[in-house]
Amino acid sequence: MLQSSAAAQTGFPLVEGSQSVARFVLQDAAAPMQWDAYGAMSTHSGGSYREGERAIVMRVRRLARAPLAFGMPTTQVPDPGLFGPGSATWEVTGDASAGVGGIRALLLQALHPSAMATVDRLSDYRRSTWGRLLRTAEYVGMTCFGTTDEADRTAGHVRALHERLGILDTSELLWVHAALIDSVLDSYLRTHPDAPADFGDRYINEQRLAATLVGIDEDDVFATMDELKNYLEAMRPTLAVTPPAMTAADALLVPWMPWFIRWLTPAVPFWRYMMTASFICLPLWVQNAYAESLDDVSPAMRRLILNACKGTDEQRLQRADRRIRLIRKMAMASPAFARIGPHVSAAYQRLGMRAADHH
Repeated sequence: MLQSSAAAQTGFPLVEGSQSVARFVLQDAAAPMQWDAYGAMSTHSGGSYREGERAIVMRVRRLARAPLAFGMPTTQVPDPGLFGPGSATWEVTGDASAGVGGIRALLLQALHPSAMATVDRLSDYRRSTWGRLLRTAEYVGMTCFGTTDEADRTAGHVRALHERLGILDTSELLWVHAALIDSVLDSYLRTHPDAPADFGDRYINEQRLAATLVGIDEDDVFATMDELKNYLEAMRPTLAVTPPAMTAADALLVPWMPWFIRWLTPAVPFWRYMMTASFICLPLWVQNAYAESLDDVSPAMRRLILNACKGTDEQRLQRADRRIRLIRKMAMASPAFARIGPHVSAAYQRLGMRAADHH
């Protein structure tokens, strides 16, 4: 939500496991000298550029030269980072379902009135949404898949930003953290019904470390699914769909994008499909709250919300499961270089492993 570590963790469709071709080529474009390294990564991870794909990649590379906010991920240091292979964090955050969870998190985080008031004060929703999403993806990639030094350095940048902007309320940061891990885990469990019974607890417990990166005391952070559920339930009376929350949600439906992404990639229709899936995966009470606050919303967002709220509770839950499973299936059918984000690729490569064998 906020352009912060916890806020940055809001991840987005760009949470590592679901990064699109557009995101990959943008990160590649940021470092022209890294083409061979990325080409090696894509081949090493089980994918290769077809000629048409390469032409699009090269075209976007010529048009996009903005540097990454937190720098390029290293492939040279054999450090597994804060979590490493076999962790629930690598499994969940690197999964193709994580993008839906990232957008769901933004919609859920928006219900915190004071946090949204801060966002309203500091940002221009329409013009800043895309950039915030990209920075969010970079933050999540660096902290979850970077080396220990990369994770600490990235978190340090965000903490410094918090101080400059006066974002020091750890209760707001805890809400942002809770909404993110609840959403990304929800997306994973919907698409992995055979996950071990203790998997959710493992992930939530690991993510306590991620919360400390933004200055939250580890003792204040939930460690199990039951504790997270109790926290979310306790927060319900304090949450509301305020005008800033609805404006932010509306901006998410059709975020401003650079023209070369809008016209040279399938980002717009895929994004809308992702947005719809993310909304219908929200808790039903959250969907209903949005449906009761339609006074100042675009016609497209109004249709999305009203269509999502049609049917019985059971029908709505089943519709959400079908939509997110289809999105994951589509993502898994894409080439490895498009499916696997650069931070994931770099993490596995520096450990001498194949990312495509795990994601």
